[in-house]
Amino acid sequence: MKVTKNKTLIFVFIAVYYLFYLTATISQSDFWGNILSPVGALISFFLLLQAYYKSSQPKYVRTIWLFFSFASLFWAVGDFMWDYSVWILGIDPIDDLFVAALYFGTNLFLSIGSVIFALNRFRRWNVLQLLIDSLAMSVSILLLIWIIYFDANYENLYLVSRGGWTSAMSILLDIGMMTGIAIWFFSIRAGNIAPSVRLATGAVLAFALIDLVYYYLYLHDLYIPNSVIDSVYMATLLGIALSALITPEDIKAGADDTELYGDYSNEGYRNQGLLLLVGPIIILFFVGFDIQSLLIYLIIIFLHGILSNHIQNSIRDQHLLRREKELNAELEKRIDERTRELSEKARELEKKNRQLHYLSSQDIVTKLYNRRFFLEAVQEKIKSCQDDHILVLLFLDIDRFKTINDVYGHIIGDKLIIALSKRLQKFIDPEHDLLARFGGDEFVLAFHGKYHNGDIENLAQSIIAICAEPIQLSKYTFHITISVGISIYPHDASSLDALIQNSDIAMYEAKKIGFNKYVFFNEQINAILQRNLKLEILLRKAIYDKEFSLHYQPQFSIPDNSLIGIEALLRWNSPAEGSIPPSEFISIAEETDLIIPLGEWVMNRAIRQIAEWNNRYQTTLKMGINVSIKQLNHKEFGEMIKSAIKFYAVPPEWIDMEITESIAIEDAYDIHEITKTIRDIGISVSIDDFGTGYSSLNHLKMFPFDRIKFSKLSIDHIVNDEFDKEIVRSIIVLANFMKIKTIAEGVETAAQYDVLKELGCDQIQGYYLAKPMPAKEFEKVFFSLPQQLILENSSVNSSIISL
Repeated sequence: MKVTKNKTLIFVFIAVYYLFYLTATISQSDFWGNILSPVGALISFFLLLQAYYKSSQPKYVRTIWLFFSFASLFWAVGDFMWDYSVWILGIDPIDDLFVAALYFGTNLFLSIGSVIFALNRFRRWNVLQLLIDSLAMSVSILLLIWIIYFDANYENLYLVSRGGWTSAMSILLDIGMMTGIAIWFFSIRAGNIAPSVRLATGAVLAFALIDLVYYYLYLHDLYIPNSVIDSVYMATLLGIALSALITPEDIKAGADDTELYGDYSNEGYRNQGLLLLVGPIIILFFVGFDIQSLLIYLIIIFLHGILSNHIQNSIRDQHLLRREKELNAELEKRIDERTRELSEKARELEKKNRQLHYLSSQDIVTKLYNRRFFLEAVQEKIKSCQDDHILVLLFLDIDRFKTINDVYGHIIGDKLIIALSKRLQKFIDPEHDLLARFGGDEFVLAFHGKYHNGDIENLAQSIIAICAEPIQLSKYTFHITISVGISIYPHDASSLDALIQNSDIAMYEAKKIGFNKYVFFNEQINAILQRNLKLEILLRKAIYDKEFSLHYQPQFSIPDNSLIGIEALLRWNSPAEGSIPPSEFISIAEETDLIIPLGEWVMNRAIRQIAEWNNRYQTTLKMGINVSIKQLNHKEFGEMIKSAIKFYAVPPEWIDMEITESIAIEDAYDIHEITKTIRDIGISVSIDDFGTGYSSLNHLKMFPFDRIKFSKLSIDHIVNDEFDKEIVRSIIVLANFMKIKTIAEGVETAAQYDVLKELGCDQIQGYYLAKPMPAKEFEKVFFSLPQQLILENSSVNSSIISL
């Protein structure tokens, strides 16, 4: 801070003056006190008035100096009227209303100047943090004044009115100034305050405090004129004047006033809450220990700390976001400058930027929006979604698309995707709706507006219908099917991630019930998800040897009904959930890697069991073992089979691997290689669940299967439905021609048995002949009992079984 020679002389003059005045007040000299008091106020007035007229500071600062100069002027006039009353009129002016009103002018103009300062500084601050700080500090100060000043007694409030309206208004203004400055200082969390501002605010705060002390003494008849308290008054007025004197004058036009008065704000993590402890410390000093007030202050500090921390975290996030935007803006600005300098390169850069934007938002194959752009656009629609509008999300997946890619190649697959995308675009209004390729064979459609369930169902049905129309590509005609999952915002989800996830889940539920189906996400699906999650956790914790067991269902030849094989069926008895159907937990195990260890456990148990039975009872039964696609694709699968066969010394022809038809078709080429590897070991391979929807007679010559197993659905109606009967007959005839065995599962009636026998089916299994049973029961029924006891066993239709 630069101090001129003239200012130094003024400092010295003021110091000498104040030394004389302080001496007069200490000695309580009425004569010198009455003379020197107005002199000091006039010095303050002239210095502040000079700052107003000659300073080149901002207008609002000069206005503050002007009001502060009025405050000093009113004090000086009040002192003159005091002297006039004492020396000329010979009366005590202590209760003179006119003199009191003049002194009140000092309070008034100091308050106005403080308000101008506050309005200018606070408007740049975070309003919410300022509000929290104001509440905390205001309550703290008012509580302190109530306890110290009014002794926490409502009866003491009448004292304020004793001095008339001037005393009441002055006390209110003092409290206001003190609270405002305290809030200002309390709220500052970052930056530095200029010395001139520190001096000015400190002087105003000191004035408010000493004025409250004065009125306390006055209202309790304890005030002595020209005592030390008056020297403190004068120190505050001179301090305000000196703050104007030390403010830099060499201000450039348009300069930021933060360079002059400090760059500070209420944004930051500086811990100010402990300043509120000043209140209880003062109360402890003047009143003693007060548990009630201490608790109030602690509550204020606690709440203030929590709210302030939350607000400051939000402010920090806003700053980071703003900084990121500024950096982006600066980057764009530099790019523009470079573009103007190099026009030719700029055009090329612009072209590349357009290509980049296109690639970043468009799917290359279909020219639809891609996943990233779609998610951003839907997020914006969710934010702007009105109360009477919904956002409908349709998640669409092409059934068996992998098979098309594998059989016809990726070029045909891409053309099929393009053809389908063009059909889907017919349902889109570009102004309101969105369509994107989500990846692979998945499409997502978003419809925003007022829709009812009936509207959505009609829309889903229309989409399925148009997608089901034949697609002609070169010499191929495709009849594709799709599965559609539907989720609605905000009914089914409150966020974009949940909305996407729910529609995806609903789509997979649609796949489970067939082709060209749509499913709405609902609570039932959600309950199933929760159930599956619980079962997955139990599966991961399960102790296989204690919780899992194998049941064995016998397989018989037709027409002699002799036992020729067994199918191993997994059962789970959970300690937490009891008996859990395979239909629930097998799919969960297949969706996770749990099927690998669980399948290995099943394989070892089944191979060990068939080795034990065939060796003990001198039979050559086959053990059928179901395997999943994850097991087949596991790199150690082949070695695992060889290891088990070697360990239990089992001939490979005793083992039959059952592969579900849907797996075989979807993963055609992989399955072809895998089954060939299995057969090379000497193990036979059966295609399970033949006839569940994927079936094609052409598939029989594509894969090296040894046996076809008809699904239960394929034979449920062969007794009464001639069409189903003829389909089964055709497959049996073709299988016989290709020397492939046929077996029907799920045979439950004699009528079904007779039809299958008539059609020439080779083998059979089902409840009509025997249900699945544990190993001990199976051994008891088929190996241990004499023939006559077997015939009496209720669980086996032994009247037609030959052992």
